[in-house]
Amino acid sequence: MNIKQLDKLQSYTKTLKLLYVEDNEETRVSTITLLEKFFEEIIVAIDGKDGLEKFNKHKPDIIFTDINMPNMDGLMMIDKVNNSINEKIPVLVFSAHDESDYLLKAIKSGVDGYLIKPIEVEQIVEELSRILYAKSNSLKDIIDINENYRWSKGSNKLYYKSQEITLTKNEILLFELMTSNTNFIYSDELIIEQIWQDSRNIDKSNVKNLLKRLNNKLPQKLIKNIYSVGYSFI
Repeated sequence: MNIKQLDKLQSYTKTLKLLYVEDNEETRVSTITLLEKFFEEIIVAIDGKDGLEKFNKHKPDIIFTDINMPNMDGLMMIDKVNNSINEKIPVLVFSAHDESDYLLKAIKSGVDGYLIKPIEVEQIVEELSRILYAKSNSLKDIIDINENYRWSKGSNKLYYKSQEITLTKNEILLFELMTSNTNFIYSDELIIEQIWQDSRNIDKSNVKNLLKRLNNKLPQKLIKNIYSVGYSFI
């Protein structure tokens, strides 16, 4: 996976809420360090019972779990999760080298990926890419505006590299319009029609001010004004 593909993966995973279940504290600490490269919101549980309770409370988008744990093992937790929801969410399980019998049980439980400990970042990248592409078109919904900026159609979020940029309602509507064709030049009239439902008191100055405020908040300028024509991405 090249740098651009990795950035794209991170741009998407940063929008997901992860439930990570692991009973071994040392493993938990080291693995979280890896997972933080991809997920901003990580809910941590110490066994399957704790994991099930936190799943019901936080409704995560994806689950990473150990298998062999006290109180409730990972596979039983996964079965209970799947029985409680209408649409199955992606699940990646971890296990030790000498627990190969769990692999067959995991496959029968319909898990989406299986990693052998100790976990390396390359394994996580490979499995995340495979799972997310297989389970949805979410990664395909990431639009590369340029080498630094990406737009997520699914979540209506803008990212500079892997950093999310907080947008106002009108800025979101602007990006919904301009990412429909990133090579197009959008006139003031088109932008006004997209953003302001009641446009009677709206003119080009409103558009100009909107774009000025937006560019001022961005780490790097993104939208340029083409005199007497409209606006386009740089």
